[in-house]
Amino acid sequence: TVNSNSRRDGFNFSSYLAGLIEGDGTIIVPKSLRSDKGKLNYASVQIVFHLKDLPLALLIQKELGHGSLARKKGVNAYILTINNREGLLLIVSLINGKMRTPKIKALLRLIDWLNLKDQNINLEK
Repeated sequence: TVNSNSRRDGFNFSSYLAGLIEGDGTIIVPKSLRSDKGKLNYASVQIVFHLKDLPLALLIQKELGHGSLARKKGVNAYILTINNREGLLLIVSLINGKMRTPKIKALLRLIDWLNLKDQNINLEK
């Protein structure tokens, strides 16, 4: 589990995670809290890993303490998906302020969505 943003060896997990999401990741934010049929919509963060990078995917999953790994059919890839509240809050706290590409807009939408979904939290952008 993540207990510090940087270890003694200088590795910064937060920046690394932000880079993974910006490079091979997607932040999915629903347009509304519920579907037309009344079902809850869920936000998620997905990171794609090549098959040979499965050990890295497992390490990231273990470090976060959240997420599920699934093999993507038709391509040589695994997808790490984080869609539970605690996992999303952790990812936002880790990568907020570290993103440098247009995907930052999706992060800001995720922050708005989490704030709307739970009035008790007030995540800053």
